[in-house]
Amino acid sequence: MIGWLRRWAERMIEREIARRIEETRRLKEQIERETGEPIRLSEEERAKLERLAEGMDRETLDRISAYGPEATLSRGTSETNSSE
Repeated sequence: MIGWLRRWAERMIEREIARRIEETRRLKEQIERETGEPIRLSEEERAKLERLAEGMDRETLDRISAYGPEATLSRGTSETNSSE
């Protein structure tokens, strides 16, 4: 029973993460459409995101980034951004 409950909880979490990622992308697109400009992060916002990204692998960062893979923060990950 515990295994079933764990799998159910994992599916619920994955579903919620996917929903939030999609909602973030839709809101970003809406803001950019309304303003006609891309969203620009301040240095403080970028630093905060970089701290949150520490220890996350590049694939995960690319998947969850609302700014697209080319803008994903890579500081703190095991890979560098030199190939881009």
